[in-house]
Amino acid sequence: MSLPTLDSISSTLRRSLVDAAWAQWSAIEAWPNGKPARSVVDPEALVLASLWLEPEEPRLWRVARLWARGGARYLSVQRIKNLARHYPHGAQQRLGAFAWECLHSGKDARWRALATAHTTAVRERGPELEPSPLFRRPGALLLRLRIGLGVGIKADVLAYLLGSAGARRTLRDMAEATGYFRRAVDRAVSELVAAGFVTAVPTSPATYFAPVERWDALLELGESPPFWWHWDQIYRFAGALDAAAVETLASSPFLQASRARDVLEEYGQVFHLNSMSVRPASSAPGEAYLAVLAEDVGELAKRIGENWV
Repeated sequence: MSLPTLDSISSTLRRSLVDAAWAQWSAIEAWPNGKPARSVVDPEALVLASLWLEPEEPRLWRVARLWARGGARYLSVQRIKNLARHYPHGAQQRLGAFAWECLHSGKDARWRALATAHTTAVRERGPELEPSPLFRRPGALLLRLRIGLGVGIKADVLAYLLGSAGARRTLRDMAEATGYFRRAVDRAVSELVAAGFVTAVPTSPATYFAPVERWDALLELGESPPFWWHWDQIYRFAGALDAAAVETLASSPFLQASRARDVLEEYGQVFHLNSMSVRPASSAPGEAYLAVLAEDVGELAKRIGENWV
């Protein structure tokens, strides 16, 4: 039985993420056809992932451009800048074109510093559509909170805590999930606690939770509130795996396995953050590790499709 290649492993995950991104767009925008995601949509991660995946699924750029026209003001410019440096180069390049759409079509001046003219890599396809953002679906929880509380750390932290099903989280957890600096998160959480929006628990380190029952009447969360999966970390891992596959496409299986270990060492926390086990890079010698990674990534792709959207 032949060993899987790093390219085939990466392709498996990439295909599952194209479907996941489409489901997430369907949760916050009326135009995409498909079953909308129920998990909390991370809008900045979704934009960056769509820009990265655009060559494989051109419709993702089209719906991202549509969102730029109708939903630019609900996105955080600072957060997308914080996250973008962790994404593949293609996504970073196309971000300028997305920002241009936010600036000119979305009439949002906050995007001016990021905006660049359109490039041939990101082009419009098909007839013009009118944006139609959706905010009452479960997956749009974070965007709905931003409408009520403003675009910023407080809305994002509250969405993360509500999406944690009552679990207690540390400041480090919140900073990691939202992509904001720890000091800024600390200040925002202190104010949320003072306002009674979040409850602090005197543990060491201190932990916090958002009582779902208090928010249910207002947000209509229901018996199965939308859950926060770490989509940003998933997209980062997939992007790094894809870049490593391109880099080693003509290389030996031994070198491919070596690069795969590097990616797991840097981004392997994605499995633990999303409550999955992953075998260590040392679990198989040499090129044999490719088979181990293929099984773990295959399980990740399966869970994305069956449980996480």
